[in-house]
Amino acid sequence: MSTEEIDIKGKKYCLAIPAYDGSIKLETMTSMIETVGRLSQAGIEWSFVTIKGNALIDSARNELTHRFLHETDADYMVCIDGDVSWDWNGFTRLLAWGNKYGYACGVYCARVDPPKFTINSTDLTPNEYGLVALNGVGFGFVILSRELLMQLDVPTYEKRGWKHPIKQFFKTVVRDNAYYGEDMEFCRLVKEQTGKLIMADPEIALAHHGNKDYSYLFKDYLPLMLEKQNGI
Repeated sequence: MSTEEIDIKGKKYCLAIPAYDGSIKLETMTSMIETVGRLSQAGIEWSFVTIKGNALIDSARNELTHRFLHETDADYMVCIDGDVSWDWNGFTRLLAWGNKYGYACGVYCARVDPPKFTINSTDLTPNEYGLVALNGVGFGFVILSRELLMQLDVPTYEKRGWKHPIKQFFKTVVRDNAYYGEDMEFCRLVKEQTGKLIMADPEIALAHHGNKDYSYLFKDYLPLMLEKQNGI
């Protein structure tokens, strides 16, 4: 099966970007402009939500998810960080795998040298479609279905000015003498409650922007990771 065989039309997509200081990288904005233009040309319905002024990334992600669930009728939420860029091919691949699995991602390099990819894995062997099942991943380019989110049993909390209680899908924790960020903890939650692992497409090309452009590709480093995994 190729992504071209998966129909991404007829579904609605909500692009969700946290922006603490109200700004995102120029490269991210360039990718966004191309993406929403092409979505509109293709007749694919999309919406956009963002959160400004929340420095707590777990809280910001909860509020974005809340807005997706309560302020849109979109079928899928596409989580994008404001310092990541992509191309149209990568975006359509993400949507396609989201339609198939309900839970998929692209993998980008952390802003460090030598290259490091923010993943947690048990087995990096690609499946029949070339995708890798991950225990956890950085949440800069992820698609989640509304259906998946509604399956999760999580606590809620109140916030002044918000009509509905906010579900705590994302949180940071310390467990077994180790710190876990909100993205890895969300992946653990999904695995624990549904048995699903997030499906990563190595063919999605992403760049992570900081003091330089970290455009190392996961697909180029995956063979080395597999050799290490298999003791070669």
